[in-house]
Amino acid sequence: MKFLYLLIFNLLFLVIMSFGQEDSLNSIEDFSQFSGEMEELSNASSFCTSKILGGTPSKLISLGYDVIGPTTITATEGNEKSEMRFIHGTRALANFPVISKSKLTVNLGANYWQTTFQPRNIGNNSYYYHTLLEKWHSAGINFTIFKPLDRKHYLLLNTTHDYNSNFINGFIPTFEDVKHGATLAFGWKKHDRSMFAIGISRTYRAGQPNIVPIILYNYSAPNRKWGVELLMPARAHYRRNVNARSIFLLGYELEGNSYTLYEQKIATTGNRQKVEWRRSELRFRAIYEISLQKFIWLSVQAGYCHFNTFNIDQTDIFRGFGGNQSYLLENNVNGTPYAQVSINLVSP
Repeated sequence: MKFLYLLIFNLLFLVIMSFGQEDSLNSIEDFSQFSGEMEELSNASSFCTSKILGGTPSKLISLGYDVIGPTTITATEGNEKSEMRFIHGTRALANFPVISKSKLTVNLGANYWQTTFQPRNIGNNSYYYHTLLEKWHSAGINFTIFKPLDRKHYLLLNTTHDYNSNFINGFIPTFEDVKHGATLAFGWKKHDRSMFAIGISRTYRAGQPNIVPIILYNYSAPNRKWGVELLMPARAHYRRNVNARSIFLLGYELEGNSYTLYEQKIATTGNRQKVEWRRSELRFRAIYEISLQKFIWLSVQAGYCHFNTFNIDQTDIFRGFGGNQSYLLENNVNGTPYAQVSINLVSP
């Protein structure tokens, strides 16, 4: 785990060094070189845009590596423990505009996550043997539609379609195994430095299907040296624009999804069946992003990973806020440090 702690140290060192630079935002004439936001926002169009001045640059292509530190997984039934040396995997995403007009913007995205457990020792429970030694995969597509109504109001629609599994025994994915999510919001854009929206979302970020209200708020200060970027309850960050080519973020993100386990032998039943693994993590983090060359950016983040959910379900049960249905198998996972690094192609 030396790599994890070295990455955390390097992130702190880069942030400290960047805050000492003299390169002021106000001294950079072409501030749009990293965020693509100096388009004619205010007067050249009768419609608002989906960006704010000074915001974090949008990632078109991203390739990254994620590592979670040592942790212990404890099954609540029998108090059986399994120790992990670390959990790691690659991440990739791509976002491309399909329609880009002043009256309508449509983006198509694709994502892939791979997760591998590196155990130190595994309990006798057959669940651990059959699942934690597997490689887990999550692949999906998403669509985002931004529809401005006028200069001050807009509609936002996002849909996600993910297939998550361990891909074993030659099983072919079926449509019923795809996890579908959607978000619909109505928003206000007071000026080019502020966006606000409220809406509703069906999401798997908590590890299981749920419907929650959402609040979107993106804001940049008049000097564009700091701001906030919120999409609650999914994530919230304070943003510090160190200079025109580097950004520091501090906040949290809720990550999660539900994975289909094919033909796994569950210890509590002794039967082989298709079940759902509910995985959700609350990550408190610091992020440092810097431009390496024009539109090529490096992103480094480190923080603390709290495992919100790590349970096995019989089916894709909707519990909502008041559901009390029991899980097939419940687990507790100790929190631990984590780190992530990625190289990104951002929008001009």
